[in-house]
Amino acid sequence: MKKKSLIILTILGLSIQAASWGPATHKYFCDNAVEQVWGAGVVKQCLPKKSSRFMDDFCELVYLMKDAQAYKACRDSYKKKGFIHPANIPDELFNDSELFHDYSHCPVRPGPARYQLCGDREDAPAPSEAQRWFNKAKEQSDTCMRVYAFCIGSVYYSKGENPLNQIRGETQDCYDSIVGGIDDKISSGLMYYRAGKRCEFENSDFEQEFSVSEKTIETILETLVKIGRNISSSSVSEEGKIILFANSIDYGLNRDFHDSLTAKGFTVTRATAENFQTLKYTKYVIILGGHNSPEGVGDVVSSVLNSDEKAALLNSTESKIIALRDNMWMMNQKVWVLAGYGKEQTHEAVIEFGGEVVGEVGKVI
Repeated sequence: MKKKSLIILTILGLSIQAASWGPATHKYFCDNAVEQVWGAGVVKQCLPKKSSRFMDDFCELVYLMKDAQAYKACRDSYKKKGFIHPANIPDELFNDSELFHDYSHCPVRPGPARYQLCGDREDAPAPSEAQRWFNKAKEQSDTCMRVYAFCIGSVYYSKGENPLNQIRGETQDCYDSIVGGIDDKISSGLMYYRAGKRCEFENSDFEQEFSVSEKTIETILETLVKIGRNISSSSVSEEGKIILFANSIDYGLNRDFHDSLTAKGFTVTRATAENFQTLKYTKYVIILGGHNSPEGVGDVVSSVLNSDEKAALLNSTESKIIALRDNMWMMNQKVWVLAGYGKEQTHEAVIEFGGEVVGEVGKVI
């Protein structure tokens, strides 16, 4: 048997396979980075339990970023289990531990053990997945949605910086001692701490002591704050931008309304059911059609109109309404619904109320 070798390292921001920081550590990264970037008010506004409407929208984002299985897990979690902090969502819902590692760095010194315990340097999914979420965060107009996407990105980034995600074959005891130790110390509110373990590896007689301190955690946090500031400074929507959401029939009948908006100097983007979930995070949204409208429009309108407004639309074959909602999907947002009993009455609603909407948009811009 080979003589066991011992290397004592203090790791500042390195990482090991299929492991992660604990839930308290991930929450620490998210909460503190958000506070430093967006402020304590945003932490209080965005990170406690959110409304069902917000979570529905967030789960739609999860569907775009992950898959149908993650989408279902997302919806089931808030409907059945209650609030899950966004920094704990990947561990609890995504089932994608193969994305946690980053073998582009390896803390083992050159030698026989390095080849065995260090992965392929090209195998680094954690930072790539983190960047995908950071890019998606930049696209969000709603601050809380931006924070949620950022915090999930912070999870993958910090996993890639975990010393137990940059090598292979560490034992569960090694993982529990270091990750659990850091989690306990952060939960206790300590400012200075250290967790270390002389780790053994599967199918190897190699041993190595890993020591992680508060410097590791603060180095990761400093980088996340820089990333967050870059995200927060990006501008998604511009003044004068309007989303016009309608099915193909209502849009065709009211194309003049679209043209009248552009003639006033507004930038108008036509939305369909396929892209509305992303485009709805815009300051001004105009929806044409009622809650029975086809092509996915009715599903959205059903969540916007109240029961009295829905009843009024069905009161007679000549019914038509205008409804205004403030802060529907993001702060400082205005959403108008122009609708009638059928396509003809919706067209009449646009003729009757369209000028009012144009005037209101002109006032707030």
